[in-house]
Amino acid sequence: MTPIECPREQDLMEVLTTDRWPDRCDEELRRHAEACPTCRDLVTVLTPLGDAWALTRAEAQPPASGMVWWRAQMRARQEAARAAARPVAVAQAIGAVVAIALVIACVVLVAPWFATSWASSQQFLAGEAAVGGRTVMDSWLLTGGLAVIAATTLAVYIALAQD
Repeated sequence: MTPIECPREQDLMEVLTTDRWPDRCDEELRRHAEACPTCRDLVTVLTPLGDAWALTRAEAQPPASGMVWWRAQMRARQEAARAAARPVAVAQAIGAVVAIALVIACVVLVAPWFATSWASSQQFLAGEAAVGGRTVMDSWLLTGGLAVIAATTLAVYIALAQD
């Protein structure tokens, strides 16, 4: 099937797509569209599409420009806040690793106590029993100091996290 070309087809298509058909176009083009089968088919096909486009455009409710601007500003602020929070998250991760290392160090320091015999309770309470070259009391002081450091770090974190 060979398509038939019409010299007025482009003019008619322009009128149909710019919402000027049939009221705001010249009379000669309307008569041509009624007589020419190619242009008549074009009118038959494009008129419902143009009506649907006009209806969709009329029903559309785009937001006000101020609302679009406000949303863009809010999105930019949220992205900036996320970007600023990244170093804080890295510092928190490093702090968590340090806290875990501190717990492991405490466990390593306390482990010799559990390996030794608990039979001599008076020596243990007096701090006279030696474990690995240190007395038990010295190890208790070291462990207590590490626990105080860990508790202080946790308290500072909680205080700053509430801000």
